[in-house]
Amino acid sequence: MGIIYKIKQKVLANNFMKNILILVGGTVFAQGLVVLSSPLLTRMYTPEAFGILATFIAVVSILNSIVSLKYELALPLTESKKETINLFSLNFIITIIITLLYLLVFVFAGETILKGLGIVEYSTLLVWLIPVTVLFLGFTDNLTYLFVKVSRFKSITNLKVSNSFSKVVTQVLFGIIPSYPFGLILGDIVGRVVGAFVGLYSIVKYNIVNSYKMVKENISTNEMKKVLFRFKKFPMFSTPAGLINISNSFASFLIFND
Repeated sequence: MGIIYKIKQKVLANNFMKNILILVGGTVFAQGLVVLSSPLLTRMYTPEAFGILATFIAVVSILNSIVSLKYELALPLTESKKETINLFSLNFIITIIITLLYLLVFVFAGETILKGLGIVEYSTLLVWLIPVTVLFLGFTDNLTYLFVKVSRFKSITNLKVSNSFSKVVTQVLFGIIPSYPFGLILGDIVGRVVGAFVGLYSIVKYNIVNSYKMVKENISTNEMKKVLFRFKKFPMFSTPAGLINISNSFASFLIFND
């Protein structure tokens, strides 16, 4: 017991190792919730419902790959508080703008796209829910990289755990209704939304007034322009990669559906 205690103390004293344990522990716990719920969910939902969920997640992941032009990846590289706040804000704005473009596409052609991917049921509703889900997923990615920048690894863990927990609870609750297979997708959406709000709460929970003042004092259009051009290599190199992934993913869907 003495050796284990000494190892534990050394690990906890090392901030890097402590942060790694927090991240790994949170990720394992979050994924564990999903894995443990799988046997129950497979009894509640049909294989077709899981197929629709898999397609929904694939579409959301594809759209999310370029929703922020990968500017969030630059957050850990910022050199000042002002730069961090402006890049973080810029990323939110870009995410909102591109999500609105997605929404326009889905409003006019969403049902055709979804039916082509094999989602006939709930396609009318998903036309609106997919862009909303991408929006919150983009927010979550932005928050995650901000937490990496400021070494708030516990906040990342809280975000992931709340995401998985709310997802599983929602899916189980709606799984009680046999005629409601949409519960799988709804649970996934609820999990992403809750995770995003938990992340936002982690930022302002200590002092909302000071958080507002800090943003107000540091954010400006000129500063956002500066970070836009300073980190322009991220969208230049990462966005084409995202578009290639989109092409490959859609090709896979088409082959699968054929």
